[in-house]
Amino acid sequence: MVDAFGLLRAEDGAGYPGDLLHDTHGEFPGAAAVYSTDDNWKSRLKVALSEAVSARDAVIASLADGDQSLLTDMTRGLQVDDLIALIWSFEKEGAVSPKPLGEFLAEHGVLPMYGMPTRVKPLYMGAKQEGRAAAEFSTVDREQDLAIFEFAPGRSLVRDKRRFESVGLSSVLLPPRPNQRGSHASIAEHWMDEERWIAACPSCGAIASVVEEPTGSVACCDCQTSLGKELFERYVTPRAFTTTFRSEPADENEDLVAFRRVVTIEANDITIREINGSNLSVGSSDKATVLRLNDGVGEGDRVRPFTLVPVESHRVQIAPRRDWRLPGQMLTPEACQKLAAWKRIDGQGDAETVRLMSRKTTDALFLTPTSVSARLDVGRIGRDVADTGVRAALVSATQLLVQRAALALDIDPAEFDPLEPRLRNGKPVLQISDFLPERRRILSPSGVGF
Repeated sequence: MVDAFGLLRAEDGAGYPGDLLHDTHGEFPGAAAVYSTDDNWKSRLKVALSEAVSARDAVIASLADGDQSLLTDMTRGLQVDDLIALIWSFEKEGAVSPKPLGEFLAEHGVLPMYGMPTRVKPLYMGAKQEGRAAAEFSTVDREQDLAIFEFAPGRSLVRDKRRFESVGLSSVLLPPRPNQRGSHASIAEHWMDEERWIAACPSCGAIASVVEEPTGSVACCDCQTSLGKELFERYVTPRAFTTTFRSEPADENEDLVAFRRVVTIEANDITIREINGSNLSVGSSDKATVLRLNDGVGEGDRVRPFTLVPVESHRVQIAPRRDWRLPGQMLTPEACQKLAAWKRIDGQGDAETVRLMSRKTTDALFLTPTSVSARLDVGRIGRDVADTGVRAALVSATQLLVQRAALALDIDPAEFDPLEPRLRNGKPVLQISDFLPERRRILSPSGVGF
C-alpha cells in the first residue's frame, strides 16, 4: 500500500493531495478524495498495487522465513483484486469521511494502528507565553474512548489544585506563528471528526448506524424490523474539547455530572453455529464495530443531550494586552452567555443538539443459547424496572465469561470489552469484543476454546 501510493505521489507531483494532510500511517490522500466518483483512484491504485507486488513479496518472504506453506497462504491472502475489493467495501462511509485514508482504513481494521496515538483527543485548558519563548496551548489528552466522557461538556478536571470545566467541542488548534501578523489561531481540520445517525432496534436491541440522516425507514439488518427515521439520533466524534481558558479553585464537594453511558456493537449479519453436545451457539466477527455512546446528562429517568452553539471565534488572553482568537468552537449556551458578558466571543450561530460517540473496528464474539424453554422469559433486555433482573443476569454472565476467558488465555481481563446484550430470534445474545482496535484473533472461537 505504501509503495503503491508512493508511485501515485510521483505521478501527481506537486498536485498530490496527500502532502497537505497529517497521517501517521503514511502520505495518503483524504478518504473522501480517494472514494470520490469524480476521480479514477480505484483504477489508478489497482495499477500501482500491481506494480508494487515486488515489495509485498519481499515482506512476505521475510516473514515466512523459508516456510513455503506460510508464504503461499500469505500471498494468497494479499491479492491485488481482493485488497481493492476490501478497500472499496467501505466506499459509502469513506466518501463522507474527513479523515486521511490511512487513518480511515486503520480504524476499519484494514491497516495496523502501529500503537500510535491516532485516537487521542486533547482538552484545551489555556494558553501562555513565558519570556521570549513562543506561546503555546496548555492541554490534557485522553484516549478517545475515555475523552467522550471525561472531557464531555459540563465535566470538570482538576489540575494543580485548579478546576477547569469543559464547555464545548473544538477543532485541533495551531497557535499563531511568532512572525505571523494578527492573533488568529489556525485550525487543521473541522471540529467534527465523524458523524453518524444511530438507533436501537426496539425488537431485538441491535444498533443501526448510518452515515447520513435517514429520510425514510431503515431495516434492522439483524431482525429486519423497520426502524422509523424518528428513532435515529445524531452522534458525533469531536476532534478536541475546550474550556473557557479560565479556572477556579478546586472544590472537594463539587457535584459530579452523571452521563448516560452505553457500550454496544453495530448490528451486522453474523453466522451463528451450534456447538455439538451443548445448548450453546457461537458466532464471531473480525469486522465488528464497537460503539461507546455518551447520550448526555442523566436527569432521573430522562437524558438531556448536549446543546452547543457554534461561535465564529473565542478570544482568550495569553499575556497582558495580548489575545488570541480561536476559531472552530462549539460552546454550551451557558458558556456563550458568560463569555459574551466578558466580551470574549464573536458571531454566534444556531444551537445544535448532539450526542457523543467513539467507534472502533475490532474482533467480537457472540454467544447465545441454541434453545430456551418456553416457560422462561430471558429476552427482557430493556432498561425498564421490570426488566432489571434479567438484564442484570445477562450482564453478570458476560462478565463471568470475560474473567474465565482471560484465565484460560492468561491475559488481563481488561483486554476484553463486555458489551450490552441483545436479542436474536427472541433469545439473548452475549457480546464480547477485543478492547484494542486490532485483529489479534483472541476472540476467534478457536482462541477461546470452543
